[in-house]
Amino acid sequence: MATITINSNANGDQDSVIVPLLSVQRTTPNSTSQVAIVGSKVCPIESLDYEYGMAFFVFATSNFVLTLFAAIITAFISPAAAGSGIPEVKAYLNGVDAPGILSLRTLVVKVENL
Repeated sequence: MATITINSNANGDQDSVIVPLLSVQRTTPNSTSQVAIVGSKVCPIESLDYEYGMAFFVFATSNFVLTLFAAIITAFISPAAAGSGIPEVKAYLNGVDAPGILSLRTLVVKVENL
């Protein structure tokens, strides 16, 4: 156990106080069931114990489906909508003719993928 020594006298006496850095008395973790107080009734919160896996599954699945939808409409409807579009617009402003970068289909796909 690490300690800190504090000298109490300015004249050099060795009266010192030893203070532990970590307290020996540690609190025990709460092992009781979680409880919510709703109005005047006490209701156990059962969802904290077992629904994390299902919530993660729903979250991951919904993100996968939305990403898959965005990738499919980008690949099949307007491939020019892939990326940020800044290099294509810079090229267009410099006189390079890039077909489809400013079309209505590209705009619709980009807005839908937001």
